[in-house]
Amino acid sequence: MAQMLAIPWTSLCAVYDQWGKAEKSASCHAHLVAMAEKQFGPDSPYLVRELTAEAQALRKLGRADEAARLEQRTQSIQAAQSNPN
Repeated sequence: MAQMLAIPWTSLCAVYDQWGKAEKSASCHAHLVAMAEKQFGPDSPYLVRELTAEAQALRKLGRADEAARLEQRTQSIQAAQSNPN
């Protein structure tokens, strides 16, 4: 069910990205991150795409510190996938 809900949100976020609506885009991608966290957990590789998109929108809004935190989180998730214990 959660995946079915994510599809319209993904499309909406893509529209905001294409239209250059960074504020709406950041909020939209944050919502998708929250949905994915509930379904897959906080360290899931499924979060990477939305975290990256949210960070890009935040950078466009001049919110570099917040974007850097998301980029660090993305790197940590990717590193964990590259080096499973």
